[in-house]
Amino acid sequence: MADALDANVCIYSMQVVDSIGLKWRLLNPEQRHLVCLYIGDSRIQTELNSSTSTVERKVKSGSNTGLPLNSWIISLVRFVVTWMSFQIESCNIMLLNAVTSDSLMHLTIQDVQIIADNRDDRLLCTEASSTQISWKVLKSARSTNDSCDRPCIADFSCNIQLSSELDLLEQKLVAVQVGVGKPSIEIYEGLLQTNFKTQEHDNDPAVNVVETTPDAQKLNSIMKILPQSVKVDIKGIHAKISVQNKNRFICLEIGSILLLCNTDSDLGSHNILENLILPHTTLQCVISATQLSNSLSRKLFSLAKFQADMKLTELQVGCVLLLQSCHIQYLQDEVTFWYQEFDHFLLPWKQTEEQIDINEVTKSIRPKSILNKLKLPMEFIVNLSNLSASVIQPDVPEFSAVASTVQAKACIESGQQNNINIKGKIHGEQLYCYVGEAAKFTGHFSTKKHLWGTPYAMHAIDIQYFSSYESLELKVDTQYLQLECSNEILDVTEHILETFKMLRESASSASPTSPTKKIFSRNRKLDIQFTLHDMNGFICSSANECLMLRMDNLMVVSNYSRSEADLEGILFTRVQKIHKSHDCFTFAKSPKGIVNLERLNLTLSGDPKEIGVEISSNFCIQWTPTDHMTMYHSIQEVLQHITNIKEIIPKSPQKESKSISSIRLHVHQLQFYYTISKTQRNFINVNKLTVMKKGTSVNITATQSTLHFDDYSIIDIENISVQRQIDNEHILRERQTFDSLVTTTNAGWILNMKILDISFPHQYNFAANWDQVINIFKWLKSVHKRTKNNTLSADMLIQIQTISIKICDDPFEVKLGDNYELMRDEHAESDHRRELLNNKVAELRQSHGELLPAKKIAELYYSLDRKHVDIYMKRSKQLYKTSPMRQTLLQWSMSGLEITAICDETLHGKDNIVKQMRDIDNTSPYPSDGLQFTTLWCRMVRGFVRQFDLKLRDYPQSMLTIKDWQWWGRLVGAEQIAAQRAKREGVISLDPPWCDAIVQRSMPPLKFFHDLSTDMSSYTLSWGYCWENTWAQVNLAMDLINRPSKDPSYPLSAWDKLRLLIHGRLVMSMDQFTILWLASFDPYNTREVLEWKWKNVFLDWTNAHFLVKGDLDVYVRTPSKYDDCRFFHLPNFRLEIDLNWICTGDANDHHSVMPCAPDKVPEHSDKGHDSYAAFRSQNVDVNISLDVLGTKKGDTLGDVPSSLFYASTMRWLQNFQSILREVTRPTKRGKLFKNTKPKKPLLSRHYRFVEFNVKWPQVVVSYWASFAKQHGIEVNLGSGSFGLKTIRTLTTFTDGLVRRKEASWTIINCASDIGESHVYLCTTKNQDNQQLTLMRRSIDKNDFLSVLRLVYGRQQVDNNESGEPSNQLKDYVHKLVVYDLRAAWTTNNRDVVFGLYDQYNKVQMLKHNLSTAAVKVKMESNANTPISQVCTLKTNRSSSVTPSPVTRLQSGHGDTMLQQLLSEAATKFVAFSDSEESAGIGEQLYGIAACSTDDILLQNWRIEFINSQVMLKGCETSGYVIVSAQRAQVLQSLHEPTWRDGKVTNKTTWKGTLDSMQYFATVDQGLSERHEIPWLSVSNIEERSSVSTIGNVADMVGSGQSAGGIVSNTVGATSSVMEDQSAVQLQRMISRCSCQFFYASYTADIDSELATQAHSDLNCSTDSDLLSREEAVDSFTLLHHDLNICTNSSQYAMILDIVNNLLLYVEPKRKEASERLQRTKFQMQLTSIEDQRSPLLQLQDTVRFLLSNLRKLERELYLVQRELEDNANDANLLQESTDLEQQLNDCKESLLNSSEDLRIMVSCFKESQLQNKIQLQPKREGSSSVVRRAEVCFASARWKLTEEDGQLALADMELRQFKESSKIGGISIKDHFEVNIVPVKIQLTYRLFKTMMTFFFPGRNIEPQSESIVAEDQVFLQKPGFDDDLESIGQGLHRTGSIRSTSSDDSVSTTTSGSVSTPSKTSKKKKIAVPKILMSTNAIDKMRERAASNMFLYIKIPAVPLCVSYKVRP
Repeated sequence: MADALDANVCIYSMQVVDSIGLKWRLLNPEQRHLVCLYIGDSRIQTELNSSTSTVERKVKSGSNTGLPLNSWIISLVRFVVTWMSFQIESCNIMLLNAVTSDSLMHLTIQDVQIIADNRDDRLLCTEASSTQISWKVLKSARSTNDSCDRPCIADFSCNIQLSSELDLLEQKLVAVQVGVGKPSIEIYEGLLQTNFKTQEHDNDPAVNVVETTPDAQKLNSIMKILPQSVKVDIKGIHAKISVQNKNRFICLEIGSILLLCNTDSDLGSHNILENLILPHTTLQCVISATQLSNSLSRKLFSLAKFQADMKLTELQVGCVLLLQSCHIQYLQDEVTFWYQEFDHFLLPWKQTEEQIDINEVTKSIRPKSILNKLKLPMEFIVNLSNLSASVIQPDVPEFSAVASTVQAKACIESGQQNNINIKGKIHGEQLYCYVGEAAKFTGHFSTKKHLWGTPYAMHAIDIQYFSSYESLELKVDTQYLQLECSNEILDVTEHILETFKMLRESASSASPTSPTKKIFSRNRKLDIQFTLHDMNGFICSSANECLMLRMDNLMVVSNYSRSEADLEGILFTRVQKIHKSHDCFTFAKSPKGIVNLERLNLTLSGDPKEIGVEISSNFCIQWTPTDHMTMYHSIQEVLQHITNIKEIIPKSPQKESKSISSIRLHVHQLQFYYTISKTQRNFINVNKLTVMKKGTSVNITATQSTLHFDDYSIIDIENISVQRQIDNEHILRERQTFDSLVTTTNAGWILNMKILDISFPHQYNFAANWDQVINIFKWLKSVHKRTKNNTLSADMLIQIQTISIKICDDPFEVKLGDNYELMRDEHAESDHRRELLNNKVAELRQSHGELLPAKKIAELYYSLDRKHVDIYMKRSKQLYKTSPMRQTLLQWSMSGLEITAICDETLHGKDNIVKQMRDIDNTSPYPSDGLQFTTLWCRMVRGFVRQFDLKLRDYPQSMLTIKDWQWWGRLVGAEQIAAQRAKREGVISLDPPWCDAIVQRSMPPLKFFHDLSTDMSSYTLSWGYCWENTWAQVNLAMDLINRPSKDPSYPLSAWDKLRLLIHGRLVMSMDQFTILWLASFDPYNTREVLEWKWKNVFLDWTNAHFLVKGDLDVYVRTPSKYDDCRFFHLPNFRLEIDLNWICTGDANDHHSVMPCAPDKVPEHSDKGHDSYAAFRSQNVDVNISLDVLGTKKGDTLGDVPSSLFYASTMRWLQNFQSILREVTRPTKRGKLFKNTKPKKPLLSRHYRFVEFNVKWPQVVVSYWASFAKQHGIEVNLGSGSFGLKTIRTLTTFTDGLVRRKEASWTIINCASDIGESHVYLCTTKNQDNQQLTLMRRSIDKNDFLSVLRLVYGRQQVDNNESGEPSNQLKDYVHKLVVYDLRAAWTTNNRDVVFGLYDQYNKVQMLKHNLSTAAVKVKMESNANTPISQVCTLKTNRSSSVTPSPVTRLQSGHGDTMLQQLLSEAATKFVAFSDSEESAGIGEQLYGIAACSTDDILLQNWRIEFINSQVMLKGCETSGYVIVSAQRAQVLQSLHEPTWRDGKVTNKTTWKGTLDSMQYFATVDQGLSERHEIPWLSVSNIEERSSVSTIGNVADMVGSGQSAGGIVSNTVGATSSVMEDQSAVQLQRMISRCSCQFFYASYTADIDSELATQAHSDLNCSTDSDLLSREEAVDSFTLLHHDLNICTNSSQYAMILDIVNNLLLYVEPKRKEASERLQRTKFQMQLTSIEDQRSPLLQLQDTVRFLLSNLRKLERELYLVQRELEDNANDANLLQESTDLEQQLNDCKESLLNSSEDLRIMVSCFKESQLQNKIQLQPKREGSSSVVRRAEVCFASARWKLTEEDGQLALADMELRQFKESSKIGGISIKDHFEVNIVPVKIQLTYRLFKTMMTFFFPGRNIEPQSESIVAEDQVFLQKPGFDDDLESIGQGLHRTGSIRSTSSDDSVSTTTSGSVSTPSKTSKKKKIAVPKILMSTNAIDKMRERAASNMFLYIKIPAVPLCVSYKVRP
């Protein structure tokens, strides 16, 4: 191929040759050839045309490269070169306008020699040389700049030698050698500023150069003309570019450049490419000693050696690249300067390129890929060593990079489908770079240390690569990699990128790249392996704080379907730049950092992508605020630089990235430590954590999670799962249940836990820790400021199977209790061991007798004691080995918890939530300007709990138990934005260089607004006094769990906190609600319980209002046969409670409450700041309304309120009451325990007004003395109501002591109205069977009392300050009105009442006798002590409201037993009659005088009976008596205190009046026992307005209203007892009359306030006033006015029956008890006081033991009976039950006997003390002591005796001015009864005598009889109640006198006027325990007989012909 060149470029041309000649070798011996052609100085001058030339090149296909040479030509050439050489002396070539129009190019060639030689016939060798070649470019002076005055703009010089070998036959160069010596080129500023000519291209296609020759053809053409050997050797290269008058230049120096190319056709030709056959070829390029420097002599570039070799063989094409010691220094200023210089120089060429359509040219000449057509493999080898580069930029730190060794090898070969396979490997060592000060470091990279400022450092790297059409394999192995990112590095990066961006923008626009053809298969296999050993990465901030990431090993394996990475020894920590370098250690040797991870596995697989993270080892994270601040600051700086870099880098079109379908993370164990202060660090441990994310769904699971706070395990979670789902079925189902929701679907989070266990250690301040955790969260929120997202929040579903929250107990107390139990058990075991030893010793003594030494026995017992100690110590050490120590103080557990919280569009947003909040809390005023909130949310919630349980310690009874609890409704949470004063500061401690962070904490609490409804199947609440101390410890622990408010105000009470935090409505429905009050001091005793059980309970709780509906049962649970006793039953009740909180502000305005920080208290708060002053409640008024509806609608059986209790129940309740009154001791309070907080207020002291109203339809109250139901009472109350209003006041003590205020309750008013009511006395038929049995007995109910209506009223009466008595009845505090009272007193009722009273008396006496006061020896006091010194009175106390009289009367302790004995001993009964001339009745009676004084303080009670009647019936007659009164009134008053025996006593008086009293009796005596009582009608009771009014037949026949009248419809005797009630005849025995009674009592239980007032009055009184004061003696006066009596003999017998068997009835056992009392009294009189106490104490212990044993047997019997309920046919249980019953009966009998003995001994012991006291007191002469007075007065009594029918009169008797009083003439007589009768005259006839005897003693024959008849009469006289009377009457018929007896219980019989003694009656007595110091029983009997023989009884009869017998109650 040849080129044709047509040129027309010259204007002119001039050639000048000075000389041409020949030189012969003969003349010049140094000449090699014979002839030398010599050319002298030659000059060529040419001027180029300035016009543009057009060059056209056309490539002609098929043309030859040259013309063939003929043989003659070849011969000619050989001849010439053999004999001739050429020499040119010099050659000067000048080109005008070569560069520019005014430029000159001058080329000078010196001493040119050309020598040729024929080596053989074919080769022609040619050598050419020139000693100097110089080339200069000159410009005219006018075209140069002012700054450059040099005309030379370029200068080049060198010497050159050329040699070649030419094959003449083949016309081809065989070898070429070029040698260039010291080439030097200098370019000046003028050349750079020259505007070069450029060629213009037109659009003619014919002009354009079009290449159409194939690549292989081109290469073949080139290889044909290429010599076989080519060598170019250039040495000493010097290049320089100078500007600014050579003041600034760059200089390039190259030591040598060697280029070699050898081809050898003999070795064969090789087909490298398609149609390309090349010979064996070797290429080599060597550059050495290269250096580029600037004018400041700074080396910009240096290269020691560069060598490139390529070798073509028949096997492969090999390329080798060698680079040694290459150093580059990039100076930004230098590069920028020279870039600008060269940019101007290259501008014309740039413009030329812009004129050409590069895309078309590139598209037309783009060759096909050569690599795709390779036939031989190609191998590339690169060896780089000692490489470095440095970058110096202005305002940017210096940057340098170093590579010690880089070795690369690659092999390229052709593959399938004309594709290539590439295989290679790279090895590098010591690759690193430096920035800043580190760039000056000249040492080598160290693997043990990291030099700060090293962004990249690598010790070694190995890369293996294989690529084919079907697969790609890449293996990378890296060792000791160090990375660093800092501000300096990022600044350098930014600056470099900006520089490149500037260069890119200044360069021409690049041609758009056409899409490349895909050269890889779609299913190409990918295999990538990356291995990294020992990596350290650093991120440095500007604060000299760094983050380090350490990785021991990293292995990545990847293919198209799956990628996997294994990481080992990962450490992420914070380090400080203290030194210039940082030591690098392995993971095992490094201290723990922020992140510590031994192994991590990452997987990426699937399409779409799935990411898996597997951490099989421990994943430890240690976080601190300082670390976080460092990370945040460092990352923020990096992100800022990344943002800047993104702005620099042009944005590329974003490709659609493949979405990640799922992410899976699995962590075997995660440990997260986070430090919250300098001394506190928390810890979270998670086992087997799994996190899965698939699309929008998230699932997080963990088998075990533990939260530690300060190394305490607080929260433990087992099997936790957190999920995020869309359209969860459960949530959607719950959403559909709420009709108000509008959002149909929403995302939801589901939290599921199997076990949640929370445990708070003892004395651990969790609140402080949690407060600091909140500070951390607040600080993090302030650091990471995020914009709030207004999207709808996700729903929430929480499911927890088991929750347990525990508060740990004090270990010391736990060990103390366990040790105590161990000591008790060991004590019992030691006693058992000692008993065994005693038995063994006894056996030895029996076998050995006296031979057994005592020393041996002592040694045995000593060894046993040592053994006891050893066993105890061993058991104590092994106490907690078998079972762990108890730790729980309080445990709260729940099971089956499920909570669903649903969000809706209507519940989202502030406006909607505030609307919901105001709708729920509509009673609280909302501010007009609105509120701002920091927290505000609203949800529809639904929850369920299977069981809720709260327990204290290991107590068996749970404190709170809830079963099947579910709730639903609205719930709103709101927290107001804190005002400035309500913001407190929290401190976050940070290490230097950071300062401590201050966090603003909001103090307003989170409030809840709710509208909830709940259902519960069971709710049980338990409490007891025995839990008080434990609960106090719980409260102390809660202060450490929930920190109190920092507000300096006094803490809010619990009820005020509820008012502040909780608002809304709560509706509760409970199938069963139970309250258990533990009635024991033992918290482990669960069998002594007062159980309140509600059924079907409905509770509606709104603001200050409670509504409760349901059924209530109250049970007394005790381990005895009384366990099933339903104490109280209240069916179908409605209870409403209204609360009125008394506040200084609006009680409902909780929005205005704003707390205050401690450091922001206003200065004006001098008396203590109170943020809750307006909201805090001062008091609360309570209004309770109870409405008992009774039978529910639809119930056929009636259900009425009822109460059933036994005597044991009452004693149990008393014990329970005493337990409730116990004051709880302070628990860990005071300075010693660092707990000086004020005591929490009590709700009971917070009440002000309490109003209680109750209504009921009917109430049944039953009381039984025992479970055997021998005696009982039943009260049936009709429909009624009760209302009560009280007020509580607090009184401050003024005694100077620090005490809390005294609380007192005062009743303002009280009212009750009860309808028809009945009282029954109940008994069982089989009372003789005293065996305890569980069998039910038939019960007899007897009418005892009934009323038609009962009205009670109480009012608050002002104190009578004027001192004048008030006679207004309305001034009485209590008013009771009883309508139609009907009472029945029969023998059955008498037995029941006496039985109930006797049992009650025994219990009370036993209680007193077992007390320590019973055997206490009282100190004697001097009786002559002045009155002012008798007692010490308290100081005055003021009270705003006077306490109620009940409170004053109950404030004292009552009379002691000794005082009762004293009062009973001094009781006297005296009946007397004064003369007719005596004074008026009222003036002579003491009772009337005592009740008529004007010192009344309070008129207390007013009781009225309207139309009342009482029935009396004896046991010996069938008739009965009815006593009626139309109106009765009883008044009670409280008087001023008076003095009695030197003491201040209370005075209380009772006055009663009975109007229209009548006495009725039945006429017939044949009435049956079960005959109904013919009660009087109201017309018979009320007094008629007109006496002449006749209403019925009975009025006409039966004497009207007078005595003896018949009031029934039937008049006369009836013959049949079976007639109906209308046939019963009632005769009026006493006509209408009136009666008055007066009673004055003086008690010592006086109120201290009144005592103080009396004491002040005493001090103001003189002795004369004291003597004139009234005598304080209990007095009773009965005043009966006119009595008209009419009776027959049967009625008289009936009256005697009633008097003897009802009124004067004495229990038969009383005589036996009296006899035992007299005997014991006489025994104890013979011993001293101290000697009497010892047996008393022993007997007390015996009784206590019997009581304890009785309770034990009852509990055992109770347990057996419980088992029998399940196994009724168990023979063993039945036998055990029978044995226990027998043991119980025996124990009870022994207890009764022992308690009776104890009562007698205590009574005698007190009497002995009394006698000693009386003996010590001085006696006053002429004075006697009166203890009680009893006075009876009849103004007029007229008695009419009638026949049997009650109509015919027999006799009349009339008494006037009868009186019975205590006037005895000053004679002090005790145990005395005396009747004095005024002398009367009685005239009797025998007929009258017989009639009267028949009347009084019907059935008695009064005629003289025989002895047998007399004996019969004596037998008849043995009847109770008749013996004394008849004997006295019989003897009195012939004698006159008076009767005097020492005892009314013994019958006295007299036959003569002398002294008659009667033997005393004895009865069988129980054996009593008599102490040894007392005399024997025989000695006592002898002494009694001796005393009886010396005693006498006498009867003194005055001259009265009448004998009267009287019998009184002892």
